[in-house]
Amino acid sequence: MSAEHVWALVTDGMRAHILRDLEGDQGDDPAPMDLVMRAHSDRLRSYIGRPQDAAQDALSAPREILQPDLDPFAAEIAAELDRHRLAGDFDTLAVFAPEAVARAITRHMTPGLLSTIFLERPAILVSTDEKAMRQAVRSAIW
Repeated sequence: MSAEHVWALVTDGMRAHILRDLEGDQGDDPAPMDLVMRAHSDRLRSYIGRPQDAAQDALSAPREILQPDLDPFAAEIAAELDRHRLAGDFDTLAVFAPEAVARAITRHMTPGLLSTIFLERPAILVSTDEKAMRQAVRSAIW
């Protein structure tokens, strides 16, 4: 895969890294600064500091608890990416996210932004260090 400007979205639904200009990663050259975003996690925060049984409930059904935070975060990610697409900052986009998270994000994407996606993988790479994350993404793309 080659394109003029290739970006990747790596997210787990709570944190998102937008890896920029992946085609330019060569040797010891410094990688461009990534864009990093975090979900507001208002609902999850409401469970922190509660009695022990509430914390256990939060861990037993994380999808239900995190879902109200995911939708606004997905909209924020899609809006940020679309601003950069419209500015001509990238031509193609790879998405690395769990399927439910990727679906939430694509629901908020404009048709123009959707058309830039050339690769979707259900990988969770957010917890890896930046260098390993970039290498994993580049390996999946090229």
